[in-house]
Amino acid sequence: MATSPMTDPKVVSKLIKAATKGISFAFALDKKVLAADKTASADKVAQALKAETGSTKIISGELTLTGKVVAFDVKRGSAGSAEKLLDEWLRKNGLNGYDGVLGGADDVDTSDSDGAEEEESDNRMYQPAFIRRCIKMAREKPMQFGFGIGEDADILGVHPRRKGKQIAALIKRETGAVKMAFGTLTVEGRLLKFTCEKLPLPGLKKRIVRIFKGWKLIVPVKIYGPDGEFIEEGDDALDAELNAGGGTDLDADEPDSDEGREEEAEDTAGGTDSDTRSDQTDGGATTATATPTDIAAAWREARATYLDATDEINAQISALQAALKRSDDEELEAIAEFGLNGVTGNFRVPMMAAMRDLEGARGADVKKAATKLLDAIGKFRAHIDGSEEIEAVDDNPFGVKVSIRKTLGGALADMESVLKKVA
Repeated sequence: MATSPMTDPKVVSKLIKAATKGISFAFALDKKVLAADKTASADKVAQALKAETGSTKIISGELTLTGKVVAFDVKRGSAGSAEKLLDEWLRKNGLNGYDGVLGGADDVDTSDSDGAEEEESDNRMYQPAFIRRCIKMAREKPMQFGFGIGEDADILGVHPRRKGKQIAALIKRETGAVKMAFGTLTVEGRLLKFTCEKLPLPGLKKRIVRIFKGWKLIVPVKIYGPDGEFIEEGDDALDAELNAGGGTDLDADEPDSDEGREEEAEDTAGGTDSDTRSDQTDGGATTATATPTDIAAAWREARATYLDATDEINAQISALQAALKRSDDEELEAIAEFGLNGVTGNFRVPMMAAMRDLEGARGADVKKAATKLLDAIGKFRAHIDGSEEIEAVDDNPFGVKVSIRKTLGGALADMESVLKKVA
């Protein structure tokens, strides 16, 4: 297939890097070909792409670059799984470290549901580097956030496209968090404003600040509810502390965008597929030791397997719950009322928090984060293996297939085996 300038990856990559103002694009989902042009309309770019590739699965619109986030504003076509395919295109064509996000037509939510069933999880929304980029973008365009309070850890998710309610629903589904907040994030200078759609959770400001401090991001934060700013006892002292330093690293180079640290940034569990290995010398003997880069592809696969397993188990349990509601079996009452969260205990939230920390870690911190995650996975697996409630659910007398130990336990074991190579 002949390549035109409009679809030449090198030309398109240069256009993306310079796209501070919107330029027209079209993407063939089945052919994985991206076209862009700064003079032609999106419709003309789509027509040219169809003529060149023969594709009938094309989305088109306008793309804009902010920092390292490429926002694809879709005007025509059904995006479906385009976000993953666009990210793949970016990585393969000289834009590794850039994030592609979809906007436009798929933003419209005409239902009253949380959207968790239809919305595909995007693990980037929990990662510090991605959240920092979204915070910078929030100076120009409001971002959406979701927040979950767990027994042992909190989870913050931020995304340019997904609605706050959907982010919160995904956090609840994936971590088992039971107390949620969601809404809009805007930024004025250094000040971050979290506007909740419902009455804010008590202590939300302190919890968000605690997460930011862990990322060495010291910024003033204000919480708003439907009736205006939400102020609690101790907030004044917290504001004074956050403003005392004057400066913040919000506008500093991100760890993975500084030229001198680019290679280090890619050496994370979510980094590139490079096969580079480091050698360690012990008493004159040289041994090959797995590096974070070595496990990158394996980790992404293991993480995806875990999320798929969670979806599969949720579907199995949904089929079981109708029967359980008519049951007098006390061992099954918890799952009848609370679903998967009723039998998995308080293990999913700290594990997801540890996953987030690992995928935001750099350099020497990767080993520490991997060790922490291994500990969380081990506790979760031990609970699954020893839980009488899970045994009762897997062996339920209603003829409904449920395989928590096999499916979820197996996915946890896969993640564990990958992490042991670097922990």
